[in-house]
Amino acid sequence: MTLNGVVFYAAVLFIFSSGVHSEVFELAVPTLPPNYEFVHPLPCDFDHSLCQWVQMTADNFDWTRQSGSTPSGSTGPANDHTKGDGTGFYLYIETSSPRRENQIARLISNYINPSETEDCKLSLYYNMYGNAIGALNIYSRDMGSQTDDFRWSKVGSQGNAWNDATVTFHNIQNPFQIIIEGVVGDGVQGDIAIDDTHFSNGCFRSEDGKVRLVNNGPPTPPNEGRVEIYYNNTWGTICDLGNSWNLDTDGKVFCRQLGYDYAESASGFYPAAVDVPVHLDNVTCNGTEEMLTDCYYGDWGVVRSQCLSTGTRFTDVQLKCKDMSPPPCHLDHHTCDNEMCVSQGKLCDYTDDCGDASDEENSLCDVYPGRCDFQDDLCNWIQPSNDKFDWTRYKGSTPTPNTGPESDHNGNTDHYYMLMEATGRRYYENAKLALPQTFLPTRDNQCFIRFYYHMNGNDVGVLRLKMLTTITHDKSIVWYESDPQGDDWQFLRQELNSDESFQLYFEGEMGRSDAGDIAIDDVSFSLDCKLDNGTCNFPKPFNCTNTGECISEDHTCDYHHNCLDGSDESQEVCSDRPGRCDFEQGLCSWDQSCFDDFNWKRNKYDTDTTSTGPSKDHTLKNILGYYVYIDEIGRASCRERV
Repeated sequence: MTLNGVVFYAAVLFIFSSGVHSEVFELAVPTLPPNYEFVHPLPCDFDHSLCQWVQMTADNFDWTRQSGSTPSGSTGPANDHTKGDGTGFYLYIETSSPRRENQIARLISNYINPSETEDCKLSLYYNMYGNAIGALNIYSRDMGSQTDDFRWSKVGSQGNAWNDATVTFHNIQNPFQIIIEGVVGDGVQGDIAIDDTHFSNGCFRSEDGKVRLVNNGPPTPPNEGRVEIYYNNTWGTICDLGNSWNLDTDGKVFCRQLGYDYAESASGFYPAAVDVPVHLDNVTCNGTEEMLTDCYYGDWGVVRSQCLSTGTRFTDVQLKCKDMSPPPCHLDHHTCDNEMCVSQGKLCDYTDDCGDASDEENSLCDVYPGRCDFQDDLCNWIQPSNDKFDWTRYKGSTPTPNTGPESDHNGNTDHYYMLMEATGRRYYENAKLALPQTFLPTRDNQCFIRFYYHMNGNDVGVLRLKMLTTITHDKSIVWYESDPQGDDWQFLRQELNSDESFQLYFEGEMGRSDAGDIAIDDVSFSLDCKLDNGTCNFPKPFNCTNTGECISEDHTCDYHHNCLDGSDESQEVCSDRPGRCDFEQGLCSWDQSCFDDFNWKRNKYDTDTTSTGPSKDHTLKNILGYYVYIDEIGRASCRERV
C-alpha cells in the first residue's frame, strides 16, 4: 500500500526479550514468520516509478524508464511486459551514442535480510534483442565487506521476446544488496530492458527510518504500543524525557508513516528491555512531515543519560494511532488482500505478484478461460489426433540428460507440466495441444495468452502457437521459437488479433536428435479474451467428434484439419469420398495410365531437380509425407497421365 508516497506493510511478529512476551504490530501483509522483523521487498512494474531500486553513481550512465519501443530500430522491446501495450513502462539501457562498448549502467536495491529457512530469490523479465547485445549481470553486495559476488548473467541476443529469469542467492548470512548491471555491446542495436521485478518469501527488506509499534499482545490492539524505529540493522526506541514528545505533531508524523491519521495517548504501558537500544532523542516535528526521519533530531544513538535506564524504561515513547484510511489502487490495477497494487494484466497468470498469492485465488481466476497448470489433468485442453504423437503430462526431470526442465516453472519437482519428449521420435514429427473452445473476434478488446515454455537442448525443434479461424478456416502462426533458450523457463505474453472467431493450439516439432525436449506450463488468457458460446449457423453443419465444434460440411475431407481434433478428415467421415488420396501409403484408387509416355513418381522431401518442385508434402507439411510428381529430367514435350 502507498500513502503520500510512502510504502507501508502489515505483519505480526513476536519478540522474546528478558522473558517477557511482546507482540510487534506493523501495518503490513503478508504475515511474516515469528522470528523476522522485516517485510518483503516490493515488486516493481516500473509503471509509476523505480519503486525501491536506485540508480548507482559508480557506473557510466543510468537506466532509462520507457514506454513503447526504444528509439533504435531492430533492438529493444516493442512494449513493456506488464501490460504489453504502449501504456506500460519498463527500464532499459540505451546503447546509441554517446555510449561506448563495455560501459555499464547499474541499479541497486535496498538492504535485504536473508531468511534463515529458505533462499532469497529475485525474479524478473528481461528483453535482450538486437545484433549488438552486450550482457545483463546480477550481483550481490555484502553489507559488511561491500564486496560484489557474481550471481547470474545473460550474454548476447536472446530473441525478440520478454524472457523470465529467477536468480537464487545461496549461502548468504548477512544483509546484502542486489545489483542489476547492463553492459553496452559493440553497436547501437544493443538495447537491454528489464521489467516486473519480484522477490520470494526468503527475502526481507530493512530500511533505516522504518517504524513499528510493539505491545504485549492481545487484547491490546495492534495500533497501540511502544514506538520503535529501525537503524543500522537494529530496532530501537525513541526517548521522551520531560514530555518532549508532542502527540499532535511528532505522534501524528509517526502514525502517518504507519498509514494512520493521528495519534493519542496509549492506554497501557509497554517498556522496552534494557538491552534494546535508544536510537533517537529530542525528536521535533511540525506535523506535516511524511516520516520521522524528515523531522529534526540529533545524531543516531546520541541520547541523554536519563534515557538509558538500567531498570524499567519509563522514558520510551508510547502512543495509540487512530483512523486508518488507505488510498485505493489505480483504476488499471487490482487491490491485493494485503493492499498491494498489481496490474490487471498480471492477474491469474500463475505468478504470485501480490506477495500473498491473492492474485491467483480460484475465486478470482475461475472465470478466466483456458487456464490450466496441468496439475490434475489437461483441463479443457485436448490432444488432437491429426499429429504424429502426444504431449506427455510429466513432473520432475526428463529422462534424457542435457535437455528438458528439472521441475515445473515454479521449481516444484512434484508438480506437473506438459512435455514433448524427443526420445524415440523422428525429425519433423509433430505433437499438438489444442484448446477446442472458440474465442470471439478481438477487434474491440485486447486479448492475451500467457504461458511458460522450456526449450533446452542442442537439437530443439520448433514450438509454434497457431490460430485457426472458424469461418474462413485460415491457419496462421501467431508465434514461434526455434532456438534453444537455455535451462530456464521462459514467459510469453502474446497478444491475439483476429477479425473472426478463432481457436488456438500449440504445435511442437521434433529436432534432429533426442536432445530436443520441449515443455509448456501454466497457460492462461487475459479476461478480455471472450469465449464464443454461439450456435452452429451453417446451412450444412458438421459437428466435430470430440471437441463440440461446428464447421460447414463443405470443409470436410479437404485435407485441411478444420476441426481441432481432425475428425473432419477421419477415415470414418471421408471413406466414401471418390478419388480421395494423400499418397502416404500408395496411389489409393489411382493408377498409372498406359496411354502416356512415362509415369508419375511417388516421392517425399525434395525432388531430384534443384530449384524446382516442393521441399515437403502438403498433408503432413514435412519431409516425412508423400506426394506424386512428374520428373522433367530427360523429358521433352511429353505428357503424363495418372
